Amino acid sequence: MEEAVGDVEKAVVEWAHPGLRWWAAPGDGWPLVRLYDAALVLGAYVALSAAVLAYNAHRFASDRAERERRIGSTEGGGYRLGGAAAPVKAPTSSPPPALQASFSAAQLAFGGNVAWATYTEAQRLGLQPVCNPFDAEGSGTVPGLLHFFYLGQCCELLETLLLMIQRQELAVTPAHVGTRVARFLLFWLQVRAGYDGDACLFVALCAALRAASHLPHVLAFARPGGLAPRWLQLFGSALQVCAPALVGGYSAFVLGGGCAASDGDATGMPRRLAALWLGFSLVSVALWLTSATPAPGRLKQD
Repeated sequence: MEEAVGDVEKAVVEWAHPGLRWWAAPGDGWPLVRLYDAALVLGAYVALSAAVLAYNAHRFASDRAERERRIGSTEGGGYRLGGAAAPVKAPTSSPPPALQASFSAAQLAFGGNVAWATYTEAQRLGLQPVCNPFDAEGSGTVPGLLHFFYLGQCCELLETLLLMIQRQELAVTPAHVGTRVARFLLFWLQVRAGYDGDACLFVALCAALRAASHLPHVLAFARPGGLAPRWLQLFGSALQVCAPALVGGYSAFVLGGGCAASDGDATGMPRRLAALWLGFSLVSVALWLTSATPAPGRLKQD
């Protein structure tokens, strides 16, 4: 099994960055760099996600059936209470505010530190914002910083599992789980095939946006009642689409010829890797727009 996954890894990396001696790349023996190790993590994540989602769906169906038995018949997906249809809502539970704020503060510190470390390393190496030549041996500590941020994606997977355990069905869907898996694999491929060039900018951008996305939760905890003001909620919602939009814009810039790239020498980012990031960004933005648009008949009636 491990040998078969190794063959897949070789084929994928050589397709993403032809001509790269990836087996001699810096960090080849680092944690979760091998596809087999990353696949084990993702396999466990997908299995747990499927089990928790199935359990939540079963519990919700059981609760609904029990309420129907006690209250009476249903019409149009709602219970008949006093002549008015009341929609059935999935029971949810929220984590303690202090725990949620602590997790957000840790994520804020992690993203901020990685963004600052990447920025200072770019300044030390004299890197340009974009279109830096790709060094197969790695520039300074850039591959290490990219790998460190990639390992931080495990926290994102853990956050999704915690939301599902808390039965936040509206926050976590199969599409949400699939997006997390795809992003984890893309960062893995970035570590394997795109660890130099504009990787410094890429890490700094993603880390800064990750820190900013958790800032509203920390500020909300500091307010009386733990509720964020409306503008802060809108800010947090906008950040959810800013990250894929900016990554997609950079990928389109590379694919459009903004940085010269060829099979043997990638400037900025390997073109095929940029194409994958662009596709992922478009899907992420589309999913965000779909989830942000109220479904027909779901608008609040006054």
